[in-house]
This record gives sequence, C-alpha cells and structure tokens, in this order.
Amino acid sequence: MKKSIGTRKNFTTLTQEECGSVYRIILDNSIQRWKSAEHLAKKGDFGGAMSFVIVSTEELIKAFVIFLDSKGFRFRQVNGIWRLFKDHEIRLFIAYAMYNVPIYFEVIQDAIKELQKLKIEIVLPDIEAGTDLKINIGGLPVNKDRIADYFRNKRDVIRQEGDWFSEMESLRQKGFYCDYDEELLSPIHVDKKAYTEVRDKLARVNEVAMVLMNEINSQNPEVREVTEKLMSDFEEKDSYKRIENDLKEIKNKDIFKVIDEKLKQWNI
Repeated sequence: MKKSIGTRKNFTTLTQEECGSVYRIILDNSIQRWKSAEHLAKKGDFGGAMSFVIVSTEELIKAFVIFLDSKGFRFRQVNGIWRLFKDHEIRLFIAYAMYNVPIYFEVIQDAIKELQKLKIEIVLPDIEAGTDLKINIGGLPVNKDRIADYFRNKRDVIRQEGDWFSEMESLRQKGFYCDYDEELLSPIHVDKKAYTEVRDKLARVNEVAMVLMNEINSQNPEVREVTEKLMSDFEEKDSYKRIENDLKEIKNKDIFKVIDEKLKQWNI
C-alpha cells in the first residue's frame, strides 16, 4: 500500500545511521556520472559530457550534506532544507561556495606570509597626547589602500565566479536538449573547449568536497576535535536558524543575484 505524503520517508527524515549508508550510494552515483562524462567526451559528445559533470557535482553536494548529518550535524532538520534535494540552483550555489574555499585559504596564506616577513609594531593611543592607534609594518605605517585593493580584488573574483556558476543550470540543459533562440541550439554544437571549462571548474569543487569528507572520516584526533567544536558552535550560535532565515530570504528569488548584491554592497 502506498504511504501517505506525511509518513513517506525521504532524505530529510533519514536517521543519522541511515545517512551513513545513503550518502555513500549517492557519492557512488556522483562518481559514476563523472566517469560517464569522461566516456562521452572521448566519443566526442561534449554536450552530454558537460551535462553529466554538472549532474555529478549536484549529486556530490547532496551526498556531502547527508554525510555531514551522518556525523552529527543537523542540516536536514532546518526548515526549508528540502529545497536542497529539489532545487538545482541551491545545489549549484553550494558548489559555488565550495569552489571559493581555496580563495579563502589563499587570503589566510597571504596574510601569514606578510606577517612572517614584516615586523609589526602596534602603537597604542595616547589620550593625553591626542594620538590614535597606529599599526606599523616594517617600521612603516600600514598601507590601508593596498589592503583594501587586495580584498576588493578577491571580492571581484568571487563575484565573477558567481556570474559563471549562475549559468550552470542553463549549461546543464544546453548539453541535453535542443532549443531555438534566434538560431538552433543543439548539444552537438557544444565543443571541447566549453566542456573542458565546466569540467575543470567542477573538478575543483569535487576536490574540495572529497578532501573535507576524507579528513572528517579520518581518525585524526585534531580533525575530530575541530569537527566537534564546529558542531557545538552551530548549536550555540544558532547557525541552523540563520540558514533557515536565509532560505526564507531567497525564496522565489535568484540566489546568485541576492548574493552578488550583498557582495557589491560590501564596503571595503
């Protein structure tokens, strides 16, 4: 007998233990879609190959979220999170966020390099003398304009990637279906260059996701400690509620346009 909608099990109602086995199957499907893409590309079907690497990445995002919940996170309990399993755009946005992870680490590495090679001097403000706080690097005042330019450049890079990822769903359809917009558009018109650009960008997303899952799955006590601290922070800082509010804010909106507007308004 068919279960009613209210009692039917789905991704959001799986137990933590069930998540541990389900994410692996979804991950296997993601890997198989990627292999299928490579096979199609070798046959010269670059349209189909392009669509399959996008589908592969979307499946990876689903697997990643369920994997995190199998470790004790509670993302699937967030109101509105069902959209992650139904909406291409939400999954592609998470892929976009993962793509930018190396940029965040690059910023940290650049900061560490600067700190290592330059002597930092902090001069505290003197109320009686009327002097303000000063930070000198290598005996020279900090070049605030140079720092601002650096962060503006990183912000602009992230915005440009957002423009690219916002077209991903259109590219997925372009690789599967014919269309007509002033001229006939067919998957057979997709060339190797277009496929390679999509594959290379999504390969980076795959690498970030797999590294994170492998690290969390490891028996490294330091990684386990960081993961447990992150889970605790999500609870104590009400992060799940913020995700719920964000999902409400972007409901019926273009998520990439919403984020781009926030980045554009970021005053550096």
